[in-house]
Amino acid sequence: MASITEISVEHIHNAYESIRGNIAVEAFYAVVTGFMAVTLIHRLYTVYREVQSNEDGTPTMKDYMNLVWQYVFCIAAVALFPVLLEALETVFGKLMDDLQAGFGGKVYDVADLFQKPIIAQFEKQFSDMSVMDVAGVLLNPVGSSFDYLLAYVAGVIAAPFYMYAQTLFIVGRYMFLLLLELISPVAIACFYNESTRTYFHTWCKNLLVCYLMVPAFILASKFSDAIVCEYVMNTSWNVVLQVLFSLALKLSLLAIVRGRIHNLF
Repeated sequence: MASITEISVEHIHNAYESIRGNIAVEAFYAVVTGFMAVTLIHRLYTVYREVQSNEDGTPTMKDYMNLVWQYVFCIAAVALFPVLLEALETVFGKLMDDLQAGFGGKVYDVADLFQKPIIAQFEKQFSDMSVMDVAGVLLNPVGSSFDYLLAYVAGVIAAPFYMYAQTLFIVGRYMFLLLLELISPVAIACFYNESTRTYFHTWCKNLLVCYLMVPAFILASKFSDAIVCEYVMNTSWNVVLQVLFSLALKLSLLAIVRGRIHNLF
């Protein structure tokens, strides 16, 4: 059985696809279609009352066109329910794929990250030493060799811990997407009435944010890697502190992405 560190976005996506097929969105379509039919009748009646309020009580061409428009718009909205959802997900999905490709497409690269400070410090310390000096340092149980051992242990613990945090973030994103797809018929129906159209706009915004979460997460991961390589590894910090700071940095940026991405629009 695969461990949590072996779970990739692809595996989580496959689980999402298996659950998505079980969502009874068609039942929502039937309910929403009935709701829109009642709304159409009410709006047609409103238009009829407006016609009756004319001076001569005779409908004009504008009144006829208004009646036709209400009917056509309702039928088109019902017919385009699945198409609109598929089109939005296709567009947003293409945006997500392009952003992921631009960032390198990798998410689970923390093992390499936590090894870099240890290797860099090791090379920096031993590059100018003689063979005897290196042997003396490595055989000193309370010297630098102990620091590297402690840093290695910290990295071994930090890597799977961050893997769990990554996995929870990605799983939460797909759960959010499932909820958005569950209420998609209601959200699309809200577009029919001007008074409820803002709910449709909010749903579209949340759908876009949901598709931006994975690229934003990859961006945070790459940014933290760059900070570690360009700044942390060039400091005089203890190697254990470098490893712990790398973990704290990645978790902090991940929390920023999760907390701020909904405020982008």
